[in-house]
Amino acid sequence: MKFSAVLSLPILLAVGALASFRDKCTLRDFDPTSDGNPTLYYECPLANPTAWPYKSCSKIHLNDCFVNVVGKLWVRKNGAFGKSCKDCSYTHDSGELKCSCENGGGGHGDFYDGYNKTSINVDEVLRFVDSSKVGCHGIMPGNNCGRT
Repeated sequence: MKFSAVLSLPILLAVGALASFRDKCTLRDFDPTSDGNPTLYYECPLANPTAWPYKSCSKIHLNDCFVNVVGKLWVRKNGAFGKSCKDCSYTHDSGELKCSCENGGGGHGDFYDGYNKTSINVDEVLRFVDSSKVGCHGIMPGNNCGRT
């Protein structure tokens, strides 16, 4: 019994650490197209605010975070999945990114349209890269909180 309690504490701490950016930050926008580079825009409070607006914006290019491998999204630095995926959506509450991604089937057999519906949880890779910026793989995000 002691053994399982010891193992459960690190797991609970890890789960809390993974979800922390979504708990502290506000989703401003999700741009599923953005020239083949789906982008999340998050606004997070500054750790030590000294002047207005007391918040920091993170423009997260998801091509920096994920790759499409035969119709399935995986975590990979500079994976550029957006070039082979379409119809992406994002749900802030769950952290789920959903897309239809090319599977290499070319429209034959089981892969009649050449795309698979796939999803991944952004919590697998998105983290605070400093006290008020969210990014992946240590890549510093852009500062703009709107589509430009």
